[in-house]
Amino acid sequence: MEVAHEQRARIRNELLWELKTNEYDCDVMPHYGLVPDWFPRYKRLAQLIEEYLYSEHTELDKELWQEQKAQRNKQRETEG
Repeated sequence: MEVAHEQRARIRNELLWELKTNEYDCDVMPHYGLVPDWFPRYKRLAQLIEEYLYSEHTELDKELWQEQKAQRNKQRETEG
């Protein structure tokens, strides 16, 4: 449990660092005639957000998801 908490804290810090860096570069780089390449930055943020959200899942979430999936399958079988 402690490892998952440390992992989430690491990802959270990386997310905050990326956001601050992007904001700084957006303000400062044009003054030097530079333009940040936003696509890799966007991909990195998307990857970190996805990793952060998936790190929140627990075994209870997986069990709940399996129960909901089974319920949906039962509904499909009775409808047809």
